[in-house]
Amino acid sequence: MNLTRVSFIAFAGFFALSNTSCSTRIGDSQGVTVAGKPCSSDRDCPVPANACQVWTCFEERCRPVAAAKDTMIPNESQVPGDCKLLVCDGQGQASALADKSDTPPEDDNPCAEEVCEEGEPAYPPVEVGTRCGKSGVCNGRGKCGVCLPDDKRCRGNTPELCSEEGQWEGQGACAPGQPICNGTDCIGILTVQAGDEFSCGILADGTVRCFGNNSFGEAAGTATRVTGLSKVMQLALGEAHSCAMGIDQTVKCWGDNTFGQLGNSEGGSRGSPVLVSGLTEVRQIATGRDFTCAKLPGGTVTCFGNNEDGQLGTTPVKRKLPNSAVVRGQTVQDRPVEIKRLAKAEQISLGGRHACAMTSDRTVACWGANDKGQLGSGPEEPAPKADKATKMTPIKGLKDVVVVAAGGRHACALLQNRSVMCWGNNDHGQLGDGTTKKKTGPVAVKGLDSAMFIQLGENASCALTVEGNVVCWGNVPVAPGSTGTDVTSPSPIGDLSSVLSLSVGGNHACAGLSDQTFVCWGGNQSGELGSGSTGEKPAPVIW
Repeated sequence: MNLTRVSFIAFAGFFALSNTSCSTRIGDSQGVTVAGKPCSSDRDCPVPANACQVWTCFEERCRPVAAAKDTMIPNESQVPGDCKLLVCDGQGQASALADKSDTPPEDDNPCAEEVCEEGEPAYPPVEVGTRCGKSGVCNGRGKCGVCLPDDKRCRGNTPELCSEEGQWEGQGACAPGQPICNGTDCIGILTVQAGDEFSCGILADGTVRCFGNNSFGEAAGTATRVTGLSKVMQLALGEAHSCAMGIDQTVKCWGDNTFGQLGNSEGGSRGSPVLVSGLTEVRQIATGRDFTCAKLPGGTVTCFGNNEDGQLGTTPVKRKLPNSAVVRGQTVQDRPVEIKRLAKAEQISLGGRHACAMTSDRTVACWGANDKGQLGSGPEEPAPKADKATKMTPIKGLKDVVVVAAGGRHACALLQNRSVMCWGNNDHGQLGDGTTKKKTGPVAVKGLDSAMFIQLGENASCALTVEGNVVCWGNVPVAPGSTGTDVTSPSPIGDLSSVLSLSVGGNHACAGLSDQTFVCWGGNQSGELGSGSTGEKPAPVIW
C-alpha cells in the first residue's frame, strides 16, 4: 500500500457505541472532562491525546472513536530515516509499516548506500569498481581503496596483489629464473643475443627487451621492451641494427639503415621495428655488420643492405636510398634479393662483410669480402667487380658440417665429430690453432673435440661443449683477471658451467644457464652486459 505523508488525521466514520459508560474520564486541553459531555458539534469535544482516537459529537454527546485503519499519523510524530511509517491500526493504537522511501541518513561513506531493508536502516556496499574520492575505487565491501580486490599488477619487477581492503601488497620480487614481471606474472627469458655493443633477449611471452648502445635505436632503450614486437621466435643483431622473426615468419628490423639493411625500401634509421618488404615464410634470419640475409623454404637465401664487397651474393647495384645521404659510392640494396648461385642452404651466418652458408650436402660456401681469407677458398681476393656476381664455391676439404659461424673477418665450422675448423683473420688468435697467422683455408682448433655449438664475435670465437662448459679463444676475457689479452687456443671461461645456450657479440658474450638465468661477460663500454659491472667474470643480467 502506498501512503502519502500528510499533516492531518483522516477521521473514521461514526459507529454505534454499546454499553458506553458516561463516567469514563478523558483529558482535554482545559483539564478533566467526562465522557458523554453535552455537545452540539464535534468542535465542542476535546482534542485527543492519542493520535489514533478522535472525539465526535454523537446524539449530542461526545463519544471516543478509533481512527480508521491505515490513517497516517502526523509528520511531527514520525521518526525520519527509521524506514517506518506510523499509521493507525483501526483499534485506536499506532502501528508501523515498512517504508522504503524513508531512507536512513548518509554516513559519509562513498562506498555504501543508504537503503531500507525489511523496514530497518541498512548501509550495503555499492557496486565494486565505483569511483570514490579523488582517485579511489570501491572494493565491493564498503571500503574505498586504490585497487579492486584480487587485481594484479607489476611494480618494477615485483608482482603486487590487491588486498580485500583495496590496497596493493607486494608478493616478493620475481625469481632469477623468471626475472620479468609483465602484466600480472613473472616470466622467464628464452634467449639472449649479443650484438656489437648491445644485447637483446626474447621473453617467454614473445616480447623483446634490449640493453646497451642505442645510437641508432638498435637496442630500442636500455633494459626496456622493444615496442611493436610480439610472438618473436628469433633475433639477429648486427653492428648497429637488429632484426626479429615472428611466429608468422615475417621479419621486422630496426636501427641503422644507412645501407638499406632494414629492408623496408624507405631509407632512414628507425628507432622502432619496421616490416621488411615482401619477406614471408622465413625460416632463419641473420645479420652482418651492415647487411641482412634470410633463409626461405627450399634453402633459398635472400639478402639486403651494403653490397660493397659482394656480401649480398648478388650482382652489385648502385642505388641512392631515399631519405639517406650518399654513402661514398658504395653499392646498397634496400629490399630483399635472392642469391641465385647458392645451393640449398640449411643454415646461414653473417660476419663483418662476408657470409657463409651450410648447404644440404653438409658443405660450406662463403661469399663477400676476402681480404683476410675469410671465404676459406684460397688466397685473399679483392671485392668482386660491379658487373660480376659473387662466387659461391664450396670450401675444399670441409665436410660433415653441423654448424657454420662467421665472425668479423674469420669463420668456423663445427663438424659432426664435434671438432671445429676455422679460417680467415687470426691477428688475435681467433682461429684457435695456437698461432696468430691468418689462414685462407680451414685449420683445426687446437684441443677441441667436444663442441656442440659455436659462436663468433668480431675478434673472438667461443664454443659450448657437451659438458655444458664454454671455451673461448681470440680477444675476449676468458679467465678471471683477464683484460682481453689474446688467447690463441681454447680456454675455459672461469666459474661458468651448466650452460645451455651461447651468443658472442662484438666484444662480449652471453650464456644461458640451466637454472634459466643468463650471464654476460667481456666489453661493457655501453652497458651491453646488462649487469652494471665490469666484464672480467660472467655476471648475471639484471633485468
